[in-house]
Amino acid sequence: MSFGGSVAAMISSMKNNRKLLSQRKTFKDQKKDSRFRIGKALKFKEPSNADLLKIKERIRAKAIRQRRINTVIILVVVLVVSYLGVSFLGKVDDKYREIHTRELEEKEAMLLKIKEENEEEREELIVYFLNHGYECLSQEKYYYAKYYFKQIYDSEKDDYRVALAYTRSYVYDCINNKRECENTKLLIDRLKTKFGDKLEVAELNLLYTEHKY
Repeated sequence: MSFGGSVAAMISSMKNNRKLLSQRKTFKDQKKDSRFRIGKALKFKEPSNADLLKIKERIRAKAIRQRRINTVIILVVVLVVSYLGVSFLGKVDDKYREIHTRELEEKEAMLLKIKEENEEEREELIVYFLNHGYECLSQEKYYYAKYYFKQIYDSEKDDYRVALAYTRSYVYDCINNKRECENTKLLIDRLKTKFGDKLEVAELNLLYTEHKY
């Protein structure tokens, strides 16, 4: 009983499948339909002159807007790069100025040290020749006194100690030996002009005036 029902159902299913196959189009039929559809001419609406003009104006406006945007971007980039460049150069310039200032300070310190060392050497020379000159002067060796004082007078004639000693040796030689009295007068005049307010200058001038003849 049940076997018979299964067979009947199978037969019924086969009949239905056959009906469905009969309703399907063959590949050739589908190809024909496709060729027919493809072969149809497609028609598009042609824009009017006014529409074309609007499209052109829209494209032109878009291009102008894009150019403006590009210009703004370029300006921003240039400003940023310029600012960074100036900042960098400013830092470099400050660094160079700092190094240059330090070098100048070091050179000034070096020159000051050299000047101080030279000043010490200069003072030693002055003291050396003054001591020897006054030693000769005390022994009435005026020629040798002039010689020692002369060694520093040419370079240190603005030094009061040197100018006074050199002039004194001439005054004593002029008074005692009547030698080079004309040069003595010139030295006294120069000493008075340069150091006229000094007591020793006045005394030396008085000594020369009283004993020159």
